[in-house]
Amino acid sequence: MDNYKQLVFGAKPKWTVILTATACGASVLILLLKWFGHQQSWNKIQKAKVRREKSLQRAEHAVCQFNESHPETDTSLILSLSLAELSKQLKDGALTPQAVFHSYMEKTLEVNRRLNCCTEVLLESWDQLEDIDSHKDGLLYGVPVSIKENIGYKGHDSTCGVICKLDLPATGDSVLVEVLKRQGAIPFVKTNVPQGLLNFDCGNPIYGLTLNPHNPQKTSGGSSGGEGALIGGGGSVLGIGSDIGGSIRIPSSFCGICGFKPTANRLSLLGASSCVRGQKSVLSSLGPMARDVDSLALCMHALLCDHMFILDPTVPPIPFNQQVVNRISACLADISVWMTDHHLKLNLGKTELLFLPGKDCPFHDLAITVDNSIVSSSQSAKNLGVILDNTLSFSTNIKAVTRSCRFMLYNIRRVRPCLTQEAAQVLIQALVISRLDYCNSLLAGLPACAIKPLQLIQNAAARLVFNFPKFSHVTPLLRSLHWLPVEARIRYKTMVLAYGAVRGTAPPYLQALIRPYTQTRALRSSTSGLLASLPLRKYSSRSAQSKLFAALAPQWWNKLPHDARSAESITTFRRHLKPHLFKEYLG
Repeated sequence: MDNYKQLVFGAKPKWTVILTATACGASVLILLLKWFGHQQSWNKIQKAKVRREKSLQRAEHAVCQFNESHPETDTSLILSLSLAELSKQLKDGALTPQAVFHSYMEKTLEVNRRLNCCTEVLLESWDQLEDIDSHKDGLLYGVPVSIKENIGYKGHDSTCGVICKLDLPATGDSVLVEVLKRQGAIPFVKTNVPQGLLNFDCGNPIYGLTLNPHNPQKTSGGSSGGEGALIGGGGSVLGIGSDIGGSIRIPSSFCGICGFKPTANRLSLLGASSCVRGQKSVLSSLGPMARDVDSLALCMHALLCDHMFILDPTVPPIPFNQQVVNRISACLADISVWMTDHHLKLNLGKTELLFLPGKDCPFHDLAITVDNSIVSSSQSAKNLGVILDNTLSFSTNIKAVTRSCRFMLYNIRRVRPCLTQEAAQVLIQALVISRLDYCNSLLAGLPACAIKPLQLIQNAAARLVFNFPKFSHVTPLLRSLHWLPVEARIRYKTMVLAYGAVRGTAPPYLQALIRPYTQTRALRSSTSGLLASLPLRKYSSRSAQSKLFAALAPQWWNKLPHDARSAESITTFRRHLKPHLFKEYLG
């Protein structure tokens, strides 16, 4: 007994063996857990594939039964109609919703066999087809519509191409699906997406890879690649996709169809699934995809209805404005005809539409059609190198100018040790200061905080000329270089334009904005060359008036010395103007 106790309690532990055994056991446990997780994922994927195959088989069986009972159906004619023609013939009774539905279902099954673009057939669409006559007043009555896989449909998964979202069916239809049904449309199939949605390709480990309808060796694009492939292959006349960075536009381009990305929150996102929760900076938006532009306009007209605004109160209740679209389209069409007559071509690929809303006027989402090309409204547009935004704050343009100037200063700073002060000044004036001065009169009236980034660029440029450190006092440097500050340069350019308007050398539209000040009785100031101020009562606020040339030009002009206002030539005027501004801003 004593020998046994000595053997058990007196033995020294072999820690190397114990640690090795523990590590081996932990490794085996980790491998078992990974295998179990992979097995669960594989089982989920197999269940999803079986579910898809069953829905496809049931759809094929239903199509065969319909074709046997309705051999007179002209499928090729139905598939050749545009959305507007199809909708018209459905409402007139020339075509039945059953014939249209089964024709597109048959074509969808054929396209899916070639391209693998569908994730599931919505078998509930047959139930909706039986009750379709109750929505005959809808704009999309009887039209079969395909929807992207991440758009919620009751009883079906919205996986976004990721395994963790499998077996989580939606508890109700998304708002957009409800609106489509209210307008008489029949969502009949869900289409494939890339894993996680954020991809230029279209494939995931659940449903596989989707191919391009025109070249199976190429991709259909992403993330609405399933929609692009199905519509491009002729299996759907209208589809709904989502877009945050090109997910509608890229597949539309790759598959030879038309797509439209509305402004964020123009169409309701309630019920649409995403892999990125809580994203607020760059928002996704749902939009239509079709074979032509007119179909996109008809779809937007149908979706922007009171029913959607009731279901989702966060969507601005702005209806579809067809009259504005027609007027702008007609204007651009006239411009295109004029350019053609003068041997010019309107480059629609570079044409931008900018809508400038008035006070308390919401942003309108416009899309106009010119020569079968769609031009969508945007929140900013570029003209002659200047970026105009829909609020005329010029913040986007200031950021772009600041970014390009920083890049130039960075490059000049690298070679500054090899340059003399005179050479550095010439280089900086040519590459940096010229950018600050370009079209800077557009910035007149902006607050100091808005133009501060430009002033910081000028300060950095002045320090670089003298090769001074970052926090050196800049006012003596500007005096030495005879550089007016940015605010004074803006005022300088505005006064030069005002001088041209006063002397009659400026364009007529500028001359019409100012008028000379007239006295009710003879005074010595009658010959001082003053301008009449703009009455404030014509405008709703001082902030709106502060940016107008008609308000700023008289205000600044009347503060100039008499010698400057009475100058006979632009050269003499400039000679008086710069010292006046130099003394006012730099002392």
